[in-house]
Amino acid sequence: MALAPAFIPVMLRLSHLSTPILIDPGITHGSLLRLIQNEIQSRSPHLMEDCTFEGLEILWDQTAVPGNVFPPASPLDQYNLQATLSLLRMRQGRDVLCLKITHVKGAVMSLV
Repeated sequence: MALAPAFIPVMLRLSHLSTPILIDPGITHGSLLRLIQNEIQSRSPHLMEDCTFEGLEILWDQTAVPGNVFPPASPLDQYNLQATLSLLRMRQGRDVLCLKITHVKGAVMSLV
């Protein structure tokens, strides 16, 4: 019997909110956005008042090669996200990934 892949611990940060969440390595882009939105809505709903998650982009590493963005419309979305999470799980000496959400133009959030 194969063991299920371990969840990846992530620190989610938005404004003054800082909360740990666990991400399934097999998560899809849409599920990740819903997880983040639900977490923020349940812990700090006032942060959602002037923002929308429509068009939210996930940038795992802004210093890497351009194009590491996972827009909802990307056909490689699920594969890229799973590959990235797999690499993060295997990275030695790093057991927590920090995802920071920042406000950008048009009241759309960007996850960096």
